[in-house]
Amino acid sequence: MLFRSSLTAPKAPALVAPADEQLQKAEAALQKEDYETAAPLLESYLAHRPTDVSARFNLALAYSMTRRGPQAIEQYTRVLAEQPDLIPAHLNLGMMLRFEEKYDEALKHLEFVVEKQPNHWTALTELGRTLARLKRVPEARAAFEKALKIEPGNVSPRLDLIDLLTDTDPPAA
Repeated sequence: MLFRSSLTAPKAPALVAPADEQLQKAEAALQKEDYETAAPLLESYLAHRPTDVSARFNLALAYSMTRRGPQAIEQYTRVLAEQPDLIPAHLNLGMMLRFEEKYDEALKHLEFVVEKQPNHWTALTELGRTLARLKRVPEARAAFEKALKIEPGNVSPRLDLIDLLTDTDPPAA
């Protein structure tokens, strides 16, 4: 699950410019989770307002949700160039990099999130998955176990942990 940023778009003036109309339509599409519609609207808007970090984050999200990993990675990277401490951008970028099998790059973003928010369940689960792919089994196991302590009823890290242990410590699985 990718996360939306808490950034807000600037208020449109009383007379709405074409670019601002595109942003409003894009926001409406995002609210409906219509990422296919939102992406081109945000692209067009950003052509006129390239410094709008919130719109850029939302474009990255739209790309993420429409399976355009390389484009999403590029946009999240640009967002972080402007706001280097934006946790949702680090988390989503880490996830996208993991999906693209760029585990070393993903790791630094996921570790950043866990450092800032040690009980972030999604970040811990994603960190465990990334560490598992890097064959850093004890660290992956610790991340999955911590995620399970936070949300004991969640099946996802439990299944990931079982997969990890089946390959590395069958009796513990």
